[in-house]
Amino acid sequence: MILGGWSVNLVAQINLHIGFTQEQFTNSLALNQDWNSKEMTRVLWPLVYSQLWILGPAPEYQALPGLAMKWETEDNRTWKFYLTPEASFSDGYPVTARDVVFSLELLSKQDLAWKTRDMNFESFEVIDDYTFKVTLMEAYSGSYPPFFRKPVLPRHIWENHQNSPADFPNSNLVGSGPYQLAEPATGEMIRLIARENRTGIEAKYDALIFLSFANSQLMVSALKQRIIDLLGHDGIDPLNATAFDSVEGIKNIITEGTELHWLSFNLAKKTSISNIDVRKAIMHSINRKEIIAQVFRGYAREISSFIYAELINFYPTSIKYNYDPNEAIRILDRADYIDTNNNGIRNDRKLNQDLSFSLLVLNNNESHIDMANLIKKQALKIGIQINLMKVAPFIYYSFLTNPVGGGFDIAINSQSHDPVSVNDFWNTMRSDEDLYNNFNSSHYINYAFDRILDKMLTTSSFLRQSKYLQLMQEILAEDLPYGLLVRQYKICPARDENGYNFVKAMGGISSGINIWSYVSENTDVIQENRVEGVGLSW
Repeated sequence: MILGGWSVNLVAQINLHIGFTQEQFTNSLALNQDWNSKEMTRVLWPLVYSQLWILGPAPEYQALPGLAMKWETEDNRTWKFYLTPEASFSDGYPVTARDVVFSLELLSKQDLAWKTRDMNFESFEVIDDYTFKVTLMEAYSGSYPPFFRKPVLPRHIWENHQNSPADFPNSNLVGSGPYQLAEPATGEMIRLIARENRTGIEAKYDALIFLSFANSQLMVSALKQRIIDLLGHDGIDPLNATAFDSVEGIKNIITEGTELHWLSFNLAKKTSISNIDVRKAIMHSINRKEIIAQVFRGYAREISSFIYAELINFYPTSIKYNYDPNEAIRILDRADYIDTNNNGIRNDRKLNQDLSFSLLVLNNNESHIDMANLIKKQALKIGIQINLMKVAPFIYYSFLTNPVGGGFDIAINSQSHDPVSVNDFWNTMRSDEDLYNNFNSSHYINYAFDRILDKMLTTSSFLRQSKYLQLMQEILAEDLPYGLLVRQYKICPARDENGYNFVKAMGGISSGINIWSYVSENTDVIQENRVEGVGLSW
């Protein structure tokens, strides 16, 4: 069939229909910030553009071959990648090492989202068409190689647009991944079809149809009416977990989430919140089980670390802040925080202040507000007053990025990361004495922590890295700049008919780090390209 100059085979035995809200559906295929900010695009582009390697499914989350069948390093700073010679772009051009180097250099100059630690290069060397070497400015430590989630673009198309790549419409979406664009995209639908793919992953379905809906209610209705087979991102709110109980053929698939919720204590404020005894008492007053039951309807778990519990670097800290209001009262009594005027609120007689604090929350985040109301009620039982400070997103984030000038004492903070970028997340806790750090929401200053962080980020030893991470987590637990709360589960309703094989991973069955519901491991290609002495890691 020929559609507007597109010659493609649209005969498909198994089609999968995926729904996104209009807000998350992409209206542009250009290389702009949508590639890393809009969830639909985060799912779409790894299906069309191959990467050097791909994050494997749960529970191992291994680094699996993509365009690179193997990689090696001796010092975690100089890396050598071996590409499969079988890979080609959807327009027939072969994928070479020059395409990879071109793509990495181009992305490193684009949106900040691409500028991860591994994108700081010292030099590249193209050894031959299918082998290249890169030397980074510093060692890239951890259990993964560099260049996670970096698309390899066809140099013969993009080299004419490298000065302003975001202005290039990219309407043909030529890539080397397991799927290709079947017809020109619209603002309501994008159709991908499977293509022969000689890399480490292959298409699981004949066609993927991404559909846009004006809002989440219409999208959920479309799932009930069999118009779509799954929601492409986020799943459903815990309040709506029973919405599909009576709908035949649909089941809720529950996975670990990636979103962590915690308190950021503003240590720059000249209030009693800078006293660690007050922070300890607040944390002992918080009943996380009650938060999980009432706010998340049971679809969450308590956390004690910024590292996800299922990852190898997780470390259960020796310092715990369990729910214990009696201990909170003992701490405050020993620190001489007494209710001197019998109004139910303790006083800081040195500062001549009540233990009364503002709690910053997003005014459009119901979970934030519900958590804040519970924390307010729980803290009052130990004589601490919490006043909700509900603000619009712009004000909320401007306060978090400038705690020195921010008008808050405590903030409910939420963030997601993944098994690979979790190391970069620790940089948000680096000491900051400047007015604008853009990351450190507590204005936490600890230079000993910084030195350990630097060692963790650059060591070539995985065992040493794990030890540094343990030390960092213990320091944070002792200093308490952040009060860890809960990790939310994902509730993903999907059709379990027609032999669909939805794959569970942290963040749901469909996300920017989990495309395994749409692809499978191409084991034949991996075995064909193995070379003795060159492994998948170091």
